[in-house]
Amino acid sequence: MGRTALHLRTPLAALLTPVSKITAVNSMLYSISERPVTVLDEDTRLDVIRAEDSIDEVSRMEQEKGWFFNYEPAIEIAPNQDGEIRPPSDVLQAKVSKVSRTAVTRHYMWRGTRFYNRTTQSYTDFTDTIRYDLTRFLAFDELPATARTYIYLSAGVLFQMRSVGSEFAFRFTRDLADRAWPALMQEEIDAEGYNIFGSEYASSAMLRR
Repeated sequence: MGRTALHLRTPLAALLTPVSKITAVNSMLYSISERPVTVLDEDTRLDVIRAEDSIDEVSRMEQEKGWFFNYEPAIEIAPNQDGEIRPPSDVLQAKVSKVSRTAVTRHYMWRGTRFYNRTTQSYTDFTDTIRYDLTRFLAFDELPATARTYIYLSAGVLFQMRSVGSEFAFRFTRDLADRAWPALMQEEIDAEGYNIFGSEYASSAMLRR
């Protein structure tokens, strides 16, 4: 096969450990016949930066969907001294939880980094502590193994598209990403206890790639 696809030949001990970000980056570099790195923060090589950026981009897109590992329902948030509702900085999506949803709070909308009251057309007139459903961004090494695998393989497809790689490598990497998806989806179903035949959410989740 040669050095044309993501490098997967690793020791058995490594296979039993969720892939790290540096391992993912090095696999992507290997796919375009570039040398590996030992650290990420100090490297200024363009191919390394592109590989890491591809992982971050895909990770954010996937995590924005809200999974069992980064979705936190009914979290209390109080207004700050300026009357604003500002969830933590790692929040990707936020909405008023069903337990706090009323004729008033249903008009509270997430915009940018804070909530907006559509009724009063203001960001600064919140007075009550209520509950919100949050989707949070997790660092790559905090993700479960199935999510790491799917994200880095999908990032490999993106990286191949943006790099001078072979058509075979692109197709091979895309096939690996396609194979990784069912494992992630199964873990989502198991964790949340969906009935795949009776749950509207589970059915839509299967199609949300």
